[in-house]
Amino acid sequence: MTSSFDGMLAVVRGDNLDLTLYRGAQLAKEITLKNPDDSPFDLSIYSSITFSGYDCQGGDVIVNLTTGNGGITKNDGAGTITLLMTAAATAALQFIRSGNYVLKGIGTNDVDILQSGNFIISDA
Repeated sequence: MTSSFDGMLAVVRGDNLDLTLYRGAQLAKEITLKNPDDSPFDLSIYSSITFSGYDCQGGDVIVNLTTGNGGITKNDGAGTITLLMTAAATAALQFIRSGNYVLKGIGTNDVDILQSGNFIISDA
């Protein structure tokens, strides 16, 4: 499944999801994580959420968003995570064709992979 980084998207937790980020465009992507029975996934067990986008060629982290740095907001009961970047921040990204990302939930004793997939940076 592929999506641009605008609007909203509902996906079952753990399903692979390919995402495209457009350089020079504001990022405001809401992802709703669902349980297999279509109910919202409860995010309250996580004190922090992280999104790391990696360059496939070198493995370097090129996008690092967290609840701590303001790049992610979460609504625990609704199961929603919103990824946020300004247009200036996306314009500063190096152009790459593809990479991978991992969206993780960090709890007291656990780190869970909530979502992963291909990550593409493209010019708008």
